[in-house]
Amino acid sequence: MNHTYIVIPQWQGSSSPRALGLIAGAEAVRAELLPASADVRLVPVPTAETATEDPSGHGSVRRLDALARVRADATALLADVNGVTITVGGDCAADQPSVERALRRNSSGDGNGSSDGNGMALVWLDAHGDINTPASSPSGAYHGMVVRGLLGDGPAELAAPPDARLTPDRLVLAGTRSLDAGERTFIEATGIRMLPVAELTPDALVAAVRATGARSVYVHIDLDVLDPAHIAGIGFPEPGGLSPDRLVELVGAVREAFDFAGGAVTEFCPDSPAGTTATARDLDTVRRILTALAGAQP
Repeated sequence: MNHTYIVIPQWQGSSSPRALGLIAGAEAVRAELLPASADVRLVPVPTAETATEDPSGHGSVRRLDALARVRADATALLADVNGVTITVGGDCAADQPSVERALRRNSSGDGNGSSDGNGMALVWLDAHGDINTPASSPSGAYHGMVVRGLLGDGPAELAAPPDARLTPDRLVLAGTRSLDAGERTFIEATGIRMLPVAELTPDALVAAVRATGARSVYVHIDLDVLDPAHIAGIGFPEPGGLSPDRLVELVGAVREAFDFAGGAVTEFCPDSPAGTTATARDLDTVRRILTALAGAQP
């Protein structure tokens, strides 16, 4: 299967002091890891910061205007793309337009989209839930709200429209091990499936996706789902994560069991004080993950 790679070096959704390193991460992947013959599309991202009037407190989204512009530009670019996409971030929110497109393409309706996109499940491999709202977010950073945006919540500028909206029963949070109180309450109230690292085997992930009733799957990967012992270039490391070998196995298992609707690798921030050796190791890890997403042998 041929894929189109969508490179979105968005950093505006991150609250990390190293957020600008996400630009370098996306560029490193584009320059060094993507196949030479691949169809690669780049979404330009502004480097000047644009913020809401309350960029750091509760009840707002930091850099809302810039995020809305990038989302609109990515959505427009994706309208001219055929087939399955693999997105390279950037922060996690860079993947939202691609997920929305995949939901439209894989709806169970008449082919023109449906209100729930129920032909597709979303596997969100991430140490964090990314399921806050502006009111519940401790930071105001949208990369911690993007899943909620895909569910149709959040600011109007970023919330998924009805024809590209996820429903909680089609969502699987995997590798999650750091949740804010508001996220935990929402997950419990909606019955969202969640697989912590200790339970995250290939069979368990396939079973969780199968339980959604979906025929296709989109696989989003935030690199912080990996244990920080295995990767340096991440902004929000959380101990107790996956090994690269296990992550590759998980991707391969769901790819084999379901139609592949698309995928993403996000939050690569290689400006690590650990130096060039760590960066070279990280690039090899990202290469293996991208290869697995593309359906080839890592």
